[in-house]
Amino acid sequence: MKIQFSLVVLLILGLAACSSHEYEKQKGISLEQTNENVNSNELENNQQFKDLQTRPGKVLYTGHKEHRLVSIFKLNYSPKTKKYFTGSNAYHTIYSYNEYTGNHYTNFMPGLEATYGYNMLNISHYNRDSNENNLFFEKPVLINNLYYPSESQDSLNNQPITRDYYLVSVYDEDSNNDSLINHKDLRRLYHFDIDGKNKSLLIPKKYSVMGSQYDTNNDHMLIRARLDKNENGSIDENDAIHIFWIDLKKPKEGVRLY
Repeated sequence: MKIQFSLVVLLILGLAACSSHEYEKQKGISLEQTNENVNSNELENNQQFKDLQTRPGKVLYTGHKEHRLVSIFKLNYSPKTKKYFTGSNAYHTIYSYNEYTGNHYTNFMPGLEATYGYNMLNISHYNRDSNENNLFFEKPVLINNLYYPSESQDSLNNQPITRDYYLVSVYDEDSNNDSLINHKDLRRLYHFDIDGKNKSLLIPKKYSVMGSQYDTNNDHMLIRARLDKNENGSIDENDAIHIFWIDLKKPKEGVRLY
């Protein structure tokens, strides 16, 4: 008997007063203004890339009790409502149960929760034992998804699955040189150790990550990515799509499958 269904939890942003047009317009990070406008207190006219106004999201509980994460969101301002607003954490969730194979997981991939949110700019890692914290990225980025060790216990082939790392898909460079970091740039996929350090690129830099699926039999993450062949820093419809696999038991640079 096999039961499987997918549930994507809707993103709750508290933006009822903000129109969808304004919502999209403010998505991402502007690099144009690098000098402070002392005559204005409005964020839209007074933002420095290196010193964006931010707010912490909820604390994320990892499967390792000494390690906690906090999502950092951009503080946005709506000229229409004259109010500030931030995004919040939402989650990708999948339920899969197969009594014959002993596979049972309730997270996006076995052992990994996946969270996302509007204008998530960074992740703060906290080690309870050492009472130290650190940021995943040295400067603000635009995070698409964060995968972290799940608190709930999953299993494959009747064996418990525990992860000791983080994966982050992110726009971290103004690759198309339009003075913005947003979804028009190339998306990267990085691996971090359990302390949120030792960042490594999993898909070659000349690609833009599109999406993923999970290979249960091999415990692999399959990544679809577009090749920026003309090196214009953006994705074109005629760019080739390649597929890579990453071993989730010990992630390292992906191997091209197609």
